Amino acid sequence: GSKIQAGRIARIIEQGMGRSVRGEKDYCVIVIIGSDLVRALQAPGQRDFFSDQTRMQIQLGKDLAEFAKEEIEAGTDAMIAFNGLVKQCLNRDGGWKDWYNTQMNDMESEGQPTREDLLRVFQTEVNAEREFQGGNYDRAAESIQSLLDDQALDDSERGWYLQEIARYTYPSSKAQSNERQRNAHRSNRSLLRPKENMIFTKVKTLTPEKRLERIKAWITSHELFEGLATQLDAILTYLSFGITADHFEQTLQDLARSIGFESDRPEKEWKKGPDNLWGLRDDQYILFECKSEVALTRAEINKRETEQMNRSSAWFNRYYPGSKVTRVLIIPTNKLAIDAALNDDVIIMRKKHLDQLTKNVRGFFNEFRKIDLRDLSARKIEEHLRTHKLTVDDLTNAYGQKPIGHKAP
Repeated sequence: GSKIQAGRIARIIEQGMGRSVRGEKDYCVIVIIGSDLVRALQAPGQRDFFSDQTRMQIQLGKDLAEFAKEEIEAGTDAMIAFNGLVKQCLNRDGGWKDWYNTQMNDMESEGQPTREDLLRVFQTEVNAEREFQGGNYDRAAESIQSLLDDQALDDSERGWYLQEIARYTYPSSKAQSNERQRNAHRSNRSLLRPKENMIFTKVKTLTPEKRLERIKAWITSHELFEGLATQLDAILTYLSFGITADHFEQTLQDLARSIGFESDRPEKEWKKGPDNLWGLRDDQYILFECKSEVALTRAEINKRETEQMNRSSAWFNRYYPGSKVTRVLIIPTNKLAIDAALNDDVIIMRKKHLDQLTKNVRGFFNEFRKIDLRDLSARKIEEHLRTHKLTVDDLTNAYGQKPIGHKAP
């Protein structure tokens, strides 16, 4: 989510699009597919990093998509409508050329002030690194500290720069470096853990009212439903078996936030505990162990996988004593191998349950397709949560089944 990443993504996209034409007389159609890429074009703040021409071409593409939707709603087959748009360009249709030229000629320049801001950031980083390489550790740290003081940074970026300061401080003071790294990890848990005195923070549970507020905030962070739908597609695309573990677990965390819950990835962030932990309500949690890379044809849950769940349960009992928890193992099979045993009650979420959850989440957000996103009521959100089985009771009971096989006494 950082500006640096947004700038890098924009540069890659523009370079890719630029490969298709080599001169003024060249023409082509570029089809952008894949939820991650589509989301990158529409993410808040992303457009600031595109050139004026790219911004306009993206807008024209969105306008064309709307034209195609109108044809499809009128009864035209989707692929016929799509091919018709493509052929208008490739066959050099006069009306298409006039429309395109008019739109591009009327384009207003928005400028790119954000890139100038980034150049100043990069120059500061270079200066800090040179000071560090020259043995001027304090001046290197002070240079990065100036970014923290002058730039409006979110927690993840702030953590990154605190980690840089910790690196620059290490040769002169390991204790001070560890303290900086501790603060960095607190801001961004994807960073390196401090060697000592790491502060563990619990996942918060929320009141039902607070959950509704968070859902509304997530929805209204998108100006139009189109942007919401794109981000939702990017989340749900990775919520399936066959997805790499890191992508799947991050998606599960993103899903939790979209439907109003706090979420952590303890195993990634603390190197101990479950893959995901959701904070629900009234000191109630869902603990997830995810096996998204297991083949759908797998017949049994093996001993190593049950031992991992048992360790995660023990971790939860240690750090959340007295709290209620629903333990969920996401894996294609619910049959335990003969040498596998679970110490606690566990729900197995198989493909059919994962697919149903995905379908219900999509159905829930589709309820907001035809309404003004700025005019949402908590009552309506709560009603749609019940309709699409996304209440706390549903999430802890409706998406799984009991394992078959041995359970430890």
